[in-house]
Amino acid sequence: MAMLSLPCTGLATPGETFYVRSNNVNVRTAPSLHATVMMQVHYGHVVIEIQRRPPWVHVSVSQTRGKTGWIHASLLRIVPLAPASK
Repeated sequence: MAMLSLPCTGLATPGETFYVRSNNVNVRTAPSLHATVMMQVHYGHVVIEIQRRPPWVHVSVSQTRGKTGWIHASLLRIVPLAPASK
């Protein structure tokens, strides 16, 4: 499985799906450790990239009625693509 390393690679693009890699991950109102925490997500939660401001990713958080926020890229893992069916 590919690990996300946003500052150095072009692995992710807007619309990319990620899994959260840890428990109690803060979703913030801005791309900063000083920004307000608006919610927490946990291991395996799915988020969709909206934009990137390395090392932060602006995401739409699944199962929250369209809430968005910022998560540090080190706490996300790209969802691997399923193999093409024959």
